[in-house]
Amino acid sequence: MTPISSEITKRSLFLGAFVRTLGPFCVCVFFALSGFLLFREVVSGLLFDTPVTSMPHYIARRVLRIYPAYWLALAGMVVLEGTQGPGHITLGVVTLTERSLTTAGQLPGLFVAWSLYIEVAFYVFIPIVGVLLARLCRHRPLQTRIAIIAASLGAMVLFSMVWTFWASTSMDSDPRLRWGLFPYLGWFVAGMVLAVLALLRQAQVRTPRVLTQLSDHPWVCWGSAIALVMVISLNRVAPDDGGETSLQLQERLLLMGIAAFLILLPMVLSTKDSLLRRFLGAPAVVGVGVISYGIYLWHVTLIRLLLHHVSFSSATVAFLSTCAFALPISILVAWISFRLVERPALSLARPRQPRAARGPKIS
Repeated sequence: MTPISSEITKRSLFLGAFVRTLGPFCVCVFFALSGFLLFREVVSGLLFDTPVTSMPHYIARRVLRIYPAYWLALAGMVVLEGTQGPGHITLGVVTLTERSLTTAGQLPGLFVAWSLYIEVAFYVFIPIVGVLLARLCRHRPLQTRIAIIAASLGAMVLFSMVWTFWASTSMDSDPRLRWGLFPYLGWFVAGMVLAVLALLRQAQVRTPRVLTQLSDHPWVCWGSAIALVMVISLNRVAPDDGGETSLQLQERLLLMGIAAFLILLPMVLSTKDSLLRRFLGAPAVVGVGVISYGIYLWHVTLIRLLLHHVSFSSATVAFLSTCAFALPISILVAWISFRLVERPALSLARPRQPRAARGPKIS
């Protein structure tokens, strides 16, 4: 192989690794965003004793947000793929509990459901964290509460790393220990930290200056995040020689969490009126964001449908053609899902009068 051919091959391998890394990274950003959105109200109650949503409404809202659209996409997969689909449908698949019930490597149902299992586990986890932190923060001044929350979030990241190391190195460990929430907890914590920072800045409480200044430079944040994703991709260029080591797994999870934090930092912490804010507030962008859950649920099924019926001359042509087909169709199907299923379902979770957060008022 000539030096030029070798260089082209290396670039192609890196580009392929980078594209493969983008999928898990998008899930990482999704988990961080979930951590931000769900922890925002909890931490407001912890710090400032603001009212929090009642538990029945919280449960109803989470169930109606996830399951109806998921069931529709699951039914769509069965109709479109038939016997060519990825396995039979079980009660565990329908209820998103399959990962807790089986040790099988290939799970049936929607391919993207692996992340929904983790998302549902986080829905259960966040109220428990809220109750425990409320007890720790009770009768404490504001600065002490901030310190307790910061230490708790740091402990969660450390626990996640220790858990992942143990689960990935122990030969006798149950594979379900590697599939659950705890290995990915650091990704959620990235968003939870952003929720704390955004709330403190909104309340005009002092926040780390380096982060507030960095948030006003979105291209620096995003460029740094892309650089981290490229570093992760470099570890995936080499041929598979036995799978990802425990150290590589730890590095990938940590760097992705940091990159997701940098991606979201300008969006949630910056107070400047910038082109970024105007872009994010544009009707088209907001509309795609509203139906993004449906896009996520349907895109893999539509891609598989295309690849089952069409063959392509090269991987590049296949990638571009798949994007051109799957993206607009996914948006259309997601819009239908939102109008006919998601929005009507969410309207059933009518909010009740919030109850006051436990704990004394901050003096």
